[in-house]
Amino acid sequence: MHNQDNLSKASMLRLKKDEKMYIEELREFESQLNSLQSTMDAYKEALLLNQIKETKEALKHVQRRLKDFEVCGDM
Repeated sequence: MHNQDNLSKASMLRLKKDEKMYIEELREFESQLNSLQSTMDAYKEALLLNQIKETKEALKHVQRRLKDFEVCGDM
């Protein structure tokens, strides 16, 4: 049981680290998008929008997993 607790804690810590990374990544992508000149090519804009979308999805997944850990921890 103790080993299982250690694995759960390690997984939760990793998820929290991933969450922080994705939040920072989103801020960076959104900052890049907001600082674009109106003359910027559509490809670069589409690329940034796609990166933002994918990062948001990854962040949602991590946050769902963190909620699962929190629910299990309450039991």
